[in-house]
Amino acid sequence: LMALVLDRLLFSRLRRHGNAIAMVMASFGASMALRSLLEFIFSSSPAYFSRDIQIAIPIGFGIRATPDQLFLIVLTAVLMIAVHLLMTRTAIGRAMRAVAENPALARVSGIDVEHVIRATWIIAGALACASGVVLGITVQIRPFMGFDLLLPLFAAAHAIDAALERNDARQL
Repeated sequence: LMALVLDRLLFSRLRRHGNAIAMVMASFGASMALRSLLEFIFSSSPAYFSRDIQIAIPIGFGIRATPDQLFLIVLTAVLMIAVHLLMTRTAIGRAMRAVAENPALARVSGIDVEHVIRATWIIAGALACASGVVLGITVQIRPFMGFDLLLPLFAAAHAIDAALERNDARQL
């Protein structure tokens, strides 16, 4: 729900202009505002899913893992397979790939682009929630636990923006 609200209030307006850097900056600002709101409502002190000490068990080849780590590996594999199947075997997945490739052509082909974008936001929000749970189980839950991912995010957005500009220049 929060992903849909953010898209409606912020990103739908920025999407019209097609500037990846502006969208990354907006997402950075939105994340800072949401983090501050969560810190204000709840607390800035770290929380834990479990404080129990877990003993790593041998799983083979000299590798040891805790029960939480094994659960997270299975959960991650299930989510990866589910996303793969969604993208390759469903109508919404094919529509998402079409819209990502060429939104104007997808619209002309009869795909409801706004519906696909809403579905993408719902799926992305659910995956972000799952990744937060995975990270929280692995370490701890704190308001700024995803902050380490921002620098790679900016680098990726810049690379995408540069690639899009090069592609536009080639088409001219």
